[in-house]
Amino acid sequence: MSHAAHALVHGELFDDPEVRRATSEAEKLAETLNDGKLRLDAYSDGGVAGSGSEGSGAAIIRFKGTDVTLNIRLVPVGRRLSSGRAEWVGLLLILAVLRRIKATVTVRLDNIQVVNAYNDGQWSYERNLLRRNDRDLALMCWNLMAAREHDGLGRIEAKHQRGHAERRKKRADFDTHEVYNDKVDAATHTARENDAVYVSFAPLSTDRTVVWYEPLETENVGAGTAYEVTSDAYRHITLASQRRTANRRSVEKDGLFLSTFSQGALGRSAKEGTAVRTTKMMHGHLPTAARMAMWGGDKDGSLDCACGTTLEWENGKVAHLQNHMYACGCPEERTARARWATAVRSLTKAAVKHDRVDEVTNAIMACWGADRTGDIATCLLYISDAADE
Repeated sequence: MSHAAHALVHGELFDDPEVRRATSEAEKLAETLNDGKLRLDAYSDGGVAGSGSEGSGAAIIRFKGTDVTLNIRLVPVGRRLSSGRAEWVGLLLILAVLRRIKATVTVRLDNIQVVNAYNDGQWSYERNLLRRNDRDLALMCWNLMAAREHDGLGRIEAKHQRGHAERRKKRADFDTHEVYNDKVDAATHTARENDAVYVSFAPLSTDRTVVWYEPLETENVGAGTAYEVTSDAYRHITLASQRRTANRRSVEKDGLFLSTFSQGALGRSAKEGTAVRTTKMMHGHLPTAARMAMWGGDKDGSLDCACGTTLEWENGKVAHLQNHMYACGCPEERTARARWATAVRSLTKAAVKHDRVDEVTNAIMACWGADRTGDIATCLLYISDAADE
């Protein structure tokens, strides 16, 4: 679960360690306050990174002077992760943590579409349900809210909070809600590498139509397993059928290798799917010369690079050979690395908001390890040590 390309489909939300921890903290704080008319403010947000290849949902619940904060990592399957889906997860986390606490709660988030859909309720959402995006998360939110009302625990209402106040005023002029909107935005970036990663959560009710899809290997979205379609089901069926037909023809014409690595996610628009390069890197499927040889049946072998280095592999394990591009001394590779270093330095300087921007940028570039000539210091040291041996 903690490595690239591994995530939970229909994971149990209440069993997540972050949710269990936050629920325990919230219930203890509620008992300490011992207020029969408890009123709470809560804040949620969702973040997306890597052009929709990953993201997270976060929430902060205020108990007088104490905050309960939690975060859950998300990845998409079959389409890019949208900010709206991440925002739904943030709202869902609050409802999950407070599911046994009697209180009137106001949740503030900066996505007005999610606010309106949640407050309108399930009956307004039911029409053309299979065409609705993120219906699985919306239905879970309404199920938890309905359970609260049935148990007399009080309503949880969502309000729109205008985001990114820093673009309109100084931080010293923020009001309380703007301060916490900024805090919960920062909380979306606090997930740890070994935290569980989710594609979707197990539904809280079974009285709905669910569409599942099992992708082909040539689609590069996780062969060998199925996932729930949470976007427009009719659009998904149309695009998937076109994609499978195109891939099948490609396999017949060009073979499985070219179909998998050259075309990959054919038939998926920019809005629907993660970039093919991103997917291939996540799965370790870049088509190096060694991998092509392996696909041709050579489980063991070696290749000589133009720089003079001999690359060897055994038992079909060729992924490590891709690291040679960082150490290769060929002019083309050095030029590419020099361009990378220039681009990284430029983007870093633009992103750093600090009086000593040059020093900060130099420190970051030193961690990255590349210089303006295209050499990577750690790789050069490795080559030198190997030559000495």
